[in-house]
This record gives sequence, structure tokens and C-alpha cells, in this order.
Amino acid sequence: MRRPPPIREALRFPITSAIGACAIGVSLWWWTGHSVDWAVIDGRSFVTEPWRVVTSNLPHVNPLHLVFNLYWFWVFGTLLERDLGRAKYVGIVALLAVVPAAAESVFATGGVGLSGIVYGYFGLLWTLEQRDSRFEGAVDQATVSAFVLWFFVCIGLTLTGALAVGNVAHGTGAVLGWLLGRAIAPAEGTRFERGGPPKGVWWGAIALLGIGALVGATVGQRLIHPFTYADELAAQGYAELVSGRNNEAALLLADAARLKPADHQIWHNLGVARQRMGRYSRALDAFRSEWGLLSDKPRDLTAVLVWLCVHEGDDAANGERWEDAAASYREALGYEASDAALWGRLGVASAQAGDTNGAKRALETALRLNPQDELAKKALETLQQPVQEKK
Repeated sequence: MRRPPPIREALRFPITSAIGACAIGVSLWWWTGHSVDWAVIDGRSFVTEPWRVVTSNLPHVNPLHLVFNLYWFWVFGTLLERDLGRAKYVGIVALLAVVPAAAESVFATGGVGLSGIVYGYFGLLWTLEQRDSRFEGAVDQATVSAFVLWFFVCIGLTLTGALAVGNVAHGTGAVLGWLLGRAIAPAEGTRFERGGPPKGVWWGAIALLGIGALVGATVGQRLIHPFTYADELAAQGYAELVSGRNNEAALLLADAARLKPADHQIWHNLGVARQRMGRYSRALDAFRSEWGLLSDKPRDLTAVLVWLCVHEGDDAANGERWEDAAASYREALGYEASDAALWGRLGVASAQAGDTNGAKRALETALRLNPQDELAKKALETLQQPVQEKK
């Protein structure tokens, strides 16, 4: 294996050095008791905050984890950055940062650290070492043996419960790196070339792996453990709600409600988020769902539903959509049938909609509940006046 450049030459490898420095900084920040919640993969990663898929590569659990990953990241990364060029290298780093992390989150809540990228570098250089003269001797047999052995040791540690390791990220990174090596190796002109399928086959396989990981991290989560994923989305949505980020909260909570529609608390929080955003019709839908799931109807929920229905009814009345207004007031009365003012509203809207008999019944009910309601009296008298003139 080639000797890596000394650290004093870090400026010659700005991309590798910058990523390594960020990994050190974020890890130290975490170890000193600060939160790195913004950097790790959770329910927000594939809904509102996709950068988490990339930044999850930066935190490391402990110094040993960091030193191991940084050493190989430097050994392999500097070689690739120098010989492939910075533009191509950035693309490779981005791909190896996203796909293994997404694949890991399909089966777990998501890991942290650079090991998915490191295994990707290993798979890439293992392939290029055999097919590109620029990388001759980049990975020797001892390195191959060490990486393969460590891969299976990590699986054993995870299965025994001794240590949780991102084995899916390791495996996905290695496979993706191998495919990249086949795709970017020279097609001809070196004594290392072994032939094989056209380049398009390898790029197609890379695309399938990447798409599969991203689909698995989104759709797959819902299929493999929908309730667990829903609870995670709901928790993140509530955190966004508390922080006042109502749009983000609504997106997360709506997703959670689709996965776990029988959870009344999710519907409640979704209704609150939508109400804060002024999306009253959508808020009403959420609170209706909560109402239908509860056997004991809390007074505060009743008040919210009545308010929203009245708001919808008044909005329809202002637009002279009287049938819609009457329907909204009727729904409000389904939640609070003893409200005289609501019966009065229904009576006026029904009269304007041409439902004279319905308007009379509503106004008479309003007056039974509140005999002092002068508006209801006048409205009822107006409705009765034509009948009195005919007599």
C-alpha cells in the first residue's frame, strides 16, 4: 500500500482536509455535551431537512471511531483527490456520503461517521488498483484482508449486542465503490485492463443502487416498520411545532398521520400546526379525525371545532355561498347544540339559501335557548310576514 502524504501537506488536498476538519469539529462539539441533532438522520431527513443524510457522516461516537475513520479517509481520499481531480472527487464523495447513509436508515434510525465513505473508497480503489495504472499498489492484500475481516467483526459485534455498527452502510459503500471503479476505470490503453461489460452497465447499476437506497429510506421505512417510523415523524413534528416552525411540523405530522391514522395525538398536533398557518379547512379536517377517535370528547377540542366551523361558515356567508355556510353552521351545532347564536346563524344562512322551513326551525330554536335574541326575533318575523299578509 502506498504511503499517505504527511498532514503538513493538508492544503494540497483541500476537499479531503475540509471534510476531515468538519468531522473533527462536529465530533468534539458532540463529545463536549452539545447537541448534534441538526446533523443526524431522523424522520425529517427525507421530508423537510435532506441535508441530514450528508451531515450524518460527520459526528463520531468516540475518539477511536473518529481516528480509525479519519486515518483511512486521509489515506484513500488524498490519493483519489490527487489522481482523479477535484471535480470528479467531489461527485464521488457526495455519492458515497448519501447512498450508504440512506441505505443504513432503511433498517435502522441511521448511523453516524465516515465509515460508509471509507468503505466506498476501499471498494473503489480495490477495483481501480487492478484496472488503472495510476492506482497500482493503492490497496495491497493486507489492506483487503483487514477491511474484509473488520466488516465481519462489525457484523458480529452488532448481532451480539456488544456494539451497534452501521453494517449496511459499510456493505453498501463497498459495493457502490466497486461499481464506481468499474464505471470510471479506463476502457482501454493500460496493461491492467481486464475487459467486461460496457460502461453504461456499471452506471446503470450505480443508478439502481442509489435509487433503491433512497426509495428504501422513504417508502421502505413505511413498509418495514410503519408505526415506529410514524412515531419518529410525530416526535420530530411536535418538536418543530414547539419551535414555531409550523410548515415543517405540518409536513412531518401529515406524513405520520398517514402511517398511523388511529393516533389522535398526531391529528391534534397536525390541526394545531395547520390552524397556526391559517389553513383552517385543513385544520378542521385534522381535528375532525381526532374527534372521531376519542370516546370522551374534551371541551377544548369541542371549542376548537366549533370555532373552525363558524369561521368556515362566516367565510362562506361573506362570499354569499349560503348553502356552504348553512352546512358549516350545522356541523358546528353537531358539536355544540346548545349555542343560541349558532342556531341564529344557521337560520339566517338557511333563509338566504331558500330553505324557509329550515330557517324557521333554526330561529325558533335560537329563541327557545335565548328569548332575548333580538336578531333572531326580527329574522323570524321577516320570514313569517308573508304568511301573515296572505291571511
